[in-house]
Amino acid sequence: MRYVLLPGFSPGNREWASSLADAFKQQGIDLEVQKWLHWDDGSENFRVAEETERFLSEYAREDICVFAKSIGTRFVCELLRRQQEKLNISKLVLMGIPALHRNILAGLGKLQPEKVTAIQNSGDPFASASSVADFLAEYPAELIVKESDSHDYPYPDDLIAIAQGVTSRRLTE
Repeated sequence: MRYVLLPGFSPGNREWASSLADAFKQQGIDLEVQKWLHWDDGSENFRVAEETERFLSEYAREDICVFAKSIGTRFVCELLRRQQEKLNISKLVLMGIPALHRNILAGLGKLQPEKVTAIQNSGDPFASASSVADFLAEYPAELIVKESDSHDYPYPDDLIAIAQGVTSRRLTE
């Protein structure tokens, strides 16, 4: 299984992603980070078509565990909604869902709820944990609420535990 991180939009997420990948590496897990194209070219635009092509060329039909933050959540849910047949996601972890858009639910509907965990800060300025809980009411995914008023998700221990849980389940199957 491969572990993939789809970080948030802002270039500041690069440091967070690198730090998270280092924490995973210390536990013997290789977390691959999709470095968004606009981080290097200074563009303010998220290039969906190019990012989709890059992601699918690397991970299509691979057994993957995806960790997604902010725009990464929208990106992976759009991939599920539009191209689910090309994906083999064993576990999906959504952090900091930024906006409660119906396409997120449409994408999630392509996966069994037991494969999805959402982590949302209680006072995330883009969407509070209570609004995410209401939004996900029709889709019974696990929701972990963290006490924080930020859009930062510095929870490597929780994410590593999820990854290790996926790995141990795979070993016993």
